[in-house]
Amino acid sequence: GRGAASEPIDLEVRAGEILGIAGVEGNGQSDLVEAIVGLRPALAGSIELQGRPIHGLPVAARAALGLAHVPEDPRRTGLLLGFPVSWNIGLRHFRRAGRAPRRWFVDFRALRRLAAEAIATFDVRGATSDRPAGQLSGGNQQKLVLARELSTRPAALVAVNPTVGLDVGAQSFVYETLRAERDRGTAVILVSTDLDEIEALADRIAVLYRGRITGIVPPGSGYRDRVGQLMGGMDVAAAS
Repeated sequence: GRGAASEPIDLEVRAGEILGIAGVEGNGQSDLVEAIVGLRPALAGSIELQGRPIHGLPVAARAALGLAHVPEDPRRTGLLLGFPVSWNIGLRHFRRAGRAPRRWFVDFRALRRLAAEAIATFDVRGATSDRPAGQLSGGNQQKLVLARELSTRPAALVAVNPTVGLDVGAQSFVYETLRAERDRGTAVILVSTDLDEIEALADRIAVLYRGRITGIVPPGSGYRDRVGQLMGGMDVAAAS
């Protein structure tokens, strides 16, 4: 949720880990995510990907270096709804290059091939290469975003409330996909206001309150009480 992330944030996510970011909506989640992926400038400090500073780079350059982003609302910010599935899949590959492979030229055959592979791998039901993304169900639109963002084997993935509005089957698919990315060695940042989701997926949980990290705790016995206190702004000693 929108909120002012005005405090310095010292946060590290490791390769092969899902780091959950928990917090009541409106405590700086949007500002934090937008600073990481390049949609807003970081006010100070450094953002690094595999030891390389990226805080001064635009979105496309960060994507080219291996940063993927699954936004909270794919219909509004993650997809070109009026464009074919193939074009939506191709966006990730164009961003990695910084532009289309050749000026004024798009290889439609290659786009369709990429789309067909993504549709099959991620079980995007009802999709064809030429079907507009806006005609897919919400769950299949989310699968399409995941297919695009993971098609280039990113080093890091930022996923924001990735199962909001999805049915149980689509939710399970998203969970399995995020776990598989972690097991492949991807550093995953899961920003969610759903504590059940955080508990199901996260290896560590960082709590965001009024734009600052108030503690990092491992999931396990008694963790919910500690997370709840941190989400409410209580000064609780947390284990990292």
